[in-house]
Amino acid sequence: MKTYPICALRGATTVQENTESEILSATAELVEVMLKKNGIKPEEVISVLFSCTKDLDAVYPAVALRDKGLELGGAAVMCFADMDVAGSLPLCIRAVIYAQSQLSQDALFHVYLREAERLRPDRARRSIAIDGPAGAGKSTVARDVAGRLGFVYVDTGAMYRAAALYGIENGYNLDDLGDIEKFIGAVKLRLERGEDGGQRVLLDGRDVTGRLREAAVAEGSSKVAVCRRVREAMVLLQREAAARNNVVMDGRDIGTVVLPCADLKIYLRASAETRARRRFDEEREKGGAPVFDRILEDIRERDLRDSAREHSPLRQAEGAVVLDTDGLSREEAAERVIELWNARGN
Repeated sequence: MKTYPICALRGATTVQENTESEILSATAELVEVMLKKNGIKPEEVISVLFSCTKDLDAVYPAVALRDKGLELGGAAVMCFADMDVAGSLPLCIRAVIYAQSQLSQDALFHVYLREAERLRPDRARRSIAIDGPAGAGKSTVARDVAGRLGFVYVDTGAMYRAAALYGIENGYNLDDLGDIEKFIGAVKLRLERGEDGGQRVLLDGRDVTGRLREAAVAEGSSKVAVCRRVREAMVLLQREAAARNNVVMDGRDIGTVVLPCADLKIYLRASAETRARRRFDEEREKGGAPVFDRILEDIRERDLRDSAREHSPLRQAEGAVVLDTDGLSREEAAERVIELWNARGN
């Protein structure tokens, strides 16, 4: 097992009554969300410290780890009583999990559930995950939704395209996983917010945003994404962005791998023909001479690669809302996402 630096992950939740069932259920939920949001495996946990306000004495929170089947690889677990401070939040359970993590300490998702959100409103980050196949309109919809909500838009596909661009520019064979692994450690990526509010992608300090929609780069991105080392590096950058900002993030494994606890998960889909027609129209508007059948074939091949790859394949996330965009404009699709967000009381 790989080893990473030790981090301290904080969390808190509340219950409505001082009962054994409520305390155990709330504690199990808190621990599960803390681990899941940060991509921490049970065997990476070193110790867990719980504390409760003095109005909770029906059961030790630590019992939840045993009764709810949360095996943490022999981690040390302890419980303490909080200080009796005037005005403190009642019926509150706090936790600190010490674990190995790839995330830096300041990029962790600290978790505050239920009434405990009041303890750290600055940590109440919100996220929307939008997944779907190539050409479904994810980027346009995500960018529109982020702008309307005042969230940061994170185009994860652009990160993979930038890695592919690096490989192409430096003469590597993107059909060879061994070749990809040779250069991926040298790729230096940075995402910035442009003057127009859009995302800018810097590769080795160069703004390469304008090149990321080139056909060869787009095709190469799905080849690069097959490499486990590439995906691990990108997922880490994506989680760090979500830990620091309210985000709308689109890609192919956002709801399944990157942000499995996103507040809203959307799976955008459209027929291959609809997606090919959109790509055909875009290229023609830019003055190109696209061939529809060739675009359709490319999209079908891309779908196969994305859904059949071993690491983080394209699939609908658990709890995701499916939004079929056949017959919808991208503006209408964005409006549907906003409606879903508002309907959930966010």
